[in-house]
Amino acid sequence: MKGLRKSKAVFAMALVLALLITCGAFPVAAQEGGLIIGDANGDGLVNVTDAAILNLYVSGYTNTFPYDMADYTMDVNDDGYINRQDFDLLNKFISGSLASLPSADILRNMPQTVFQYSYVNGAWGYRNIRLSIDKQGNIYTSGNITPNVDPSTIKVPKIEIESMYLDLYLASQGTITNPQNAACDMGINVYGGNIVKNGALQYVFLKQYGDVDQENMSPYTQTLVDWLDGYVDMIY
Repeated sequence: MKGLRKSKAVFAMALVLALLITCGAFPVAAQEGGLIIGDANGDGLVNVTDAAILNLYVSGYTNTFPYDMADYTMDVNDDGYINRQDFDLLNKFISGSLASLPSADILRNMPQTVFQYSYVNGAWGYRNIRLSIDKQGNIYTSGNITPNVDPSTIKVPKIEIESMYLDLYLASQGTITNPQNAACDMGINVYGGNIVKNGALQYVFLKQYGDVDQENMSPYTQTLVDWLDGYVDMIY
């Protein structure tokens, strides 16, 4: 399982905050550059060099890649593992016998609205927040709680959207716990997102907490919730 990539997601969020604080905006390269599935060394190409690096990894000669995002780009079928299956698929793609890599297809079919957060509290007056992030990295908010930061001034980097979307796709396989009454008058925070699977739009529930607690037990859930929470906290 690609456990190392979890700490990278947290680091990415720290980088986002640093860029906002120091620059007030993201560099153009950070906004436009996305994941190139099959690129093991970060040179922007997919060729026999990447296959050779992947072969060393799956054969046990190395446990790292020369590219920070390779935990995403080298899981070419997005099954949560980097193994011989990925090597075989990559070789077929490079040789021309495979038209595209499965993870690239997943990213290509990403829906327009990807990530969603909502907060509703009807105790002592009605309060609500809705926040969504689209595949271009735009953030939209609504509700009767005024943001502290204009969401239109924030652009989520494409590489971040795509890496979190691949995690979301894996989280769709998680088991959902039964709802449990947890508190009173705290309201409910809900985290989730949309994926396209088998040609159909599918909502992926991640977590809710407050008056009622419920969670997706996928190992990718907490990373996604923490990442999405970072943007909620940034804006509100």
